[in-house]
Amino acid sequence: MRVRVTRALHGDRAGGGVGIAATVVLAAAALGLAGALTANRAAAPALCVFRRVTGIPCPGCGLVRAAGLLLRGEISAAFAVNPLGALALAVAPPVALAWISLRALAVSATIEPSRWEARLLPWAVGSAAAANWFYLVVAGRS
Repeated sequence: MRVRVTRALHGDRAGGGVGIAATVVLAAAALGLAGALTANRAAAPALCVFRRVTGIPCPGCGLVRAAGLLLRGEISAAFAVNPLGALALAVAPPVALAWISLRALAVSATIEPSRWEARLLPWAVGSAAAANWFYLVVAGRS
């Protein structure tokens, strides 16, 4: 995997993507706020339509609680609620902030995976999502 870093000339901005990164940061903050506000409502009924219909948790069940736990510094509890979701919620905001910083400095960083890595990535992500869902179902998490 290669990472190509280029700097724009004559004050040109690297452009593009800042809106996406800002959206990721704001979405993570909103999810965390929602999780913090609902953290003490463990006895509340499940809001997940998939769980209500099927009786099993969906792959995203527990994301709001995981975000609230992360904001309160309860990292192990957040990973117990939804491991893959907690990892994504913990990693996405710093990556998005780094991206915004690079764009503000008119620097563009491009990740160029090899052909093999490009073929492997969807399988790796799909396997991680399937393993996470299996964990949620077996552990009875929601």
